[in-house]
Amino acid sequence: MEIFSIIAHLRGDARVAELAETIAEQSLEAVRDRIDGRIASLSMAEGRGYIRARSAAVVRPAVDETLRSNREVKPAWRSQLVERATEEVVRRLLWEELSRRREAAPARRAA
Repeated sequence: MEIFSIIAHLRGDARVAELAETIAEQSLEAVRDRIDGRIASLSMAEGRGYIRARSAAVVRPAVDETLRSNREVKPAWRSQLVERATEEVVRRLLWEELSRRREAAPARRAA
């Protein structure tokens, strides 16, 4: 019987990851608008915290909407969905910022 619970657990984790990715994708533009270039002057650690804080108002309602509209999504997954979707949004936006900083940095030349 334990093997069936392990399989169910793994299937649930895969479904949570898939849903979190979808929620992150849907939320990305709204979070990008909320931070609107304000992380350019912050360190990466500060930027991470800033994005996490600003994304809460977007990601949590998106997760709640997913729970309301999709009956196969278990309410017990809410905290995992919020956490994973938030982390994905943060990861993507920090990656964009890092890319911007690399492009803006002057090229170093050997003496």
